Parts: sequence; structure tokens; C-alpha cells
Amino acid sequence: MRRIVLPQAMRVIVPPTGNETIAMLKDTSLLLAIPVTTELFFQLQGIGARTFQVFPILVAATLYYLIASSVLMVGQAYLEKRFGRGFGTQVSSEKEEAAKRPGGRRREVTATSSETDHLVRARQCHQVVRHQRGAERD
Repeated sequence: MRRIVLPQAMRVIVPPTGNETIAMLKDTSLLLAIPVTTELFFQLQGIGARTFQVFPILVAATLYYLIASSVLMVGQAYLEKRFGRGFGTQVSSEKEEAAKRPGGRRREVTATSSETDHLVRARQCHQVVRHQRGAERD
């Protein structure tokens, strides 16, 4: 279950749960209309009233919400990437890919001269090895 079912479930669970968590964090800023003593804006308004510096306190609250929601969004993106790994990828053969292309032909590949030289040397080495294996069998 831990290696098969849970990763599949997490791929489906993480996006809506992360979005709801971030939305709840952002919605706590709306509590400033209700005098809840443990809410951030209420506390910062009290500090601003005592120090007569309301604007810097509100900027600090804005930065707090921006940083907190950014951290949660980065965490959600990491989890989505982690649990979405390998999903939607297919391993197909060259014949299947050629069949998907118009005309069913293989794709033309152009190589630079250094790549061509490398490929020629590789083919020659491969032919030598095949020749040696054939001589060993005789």
C-alpha cells in the first residue's frame, strides 16, 4: 500500500488540499473585520495604534502573508512534482513513433562533421567486434 496506492492517491490529493490550505491562509486576513485577538492583523493594528506607525505595520503584515503563501505554494509544487513523477510518460518503440508520423517514415537526422566522424568510428569498432566474434566461433 505504501509504495503503490499511497503515491497514486497523493497525486490526486495534493493539488486540492494544497490549494485549500493556501486559500485558508489568505482568508485569515479577512478576519480583520472581526476582533479576534490571536489574528495577525488585529495584533499588528494594536502595535500600530501604540506606536502611531500604522502603515509600516500593515506592510509587515502584507510581507508576512506573501512569504507564508509563497512557501506553501513552493511546497505544494514540490509535492506535486514528487508524486506526479512517472505519470503520463510512455516508453514507445521507434516503429510506433514512425507509425505516428505522416507517411510512416523515419525522421531524417542531420549530424555535424564531428558527430559523423564519431558515428563512423563507432560503426567500424562494432564491425571489428562482430568480425572477431565470428572468428572465435569458427
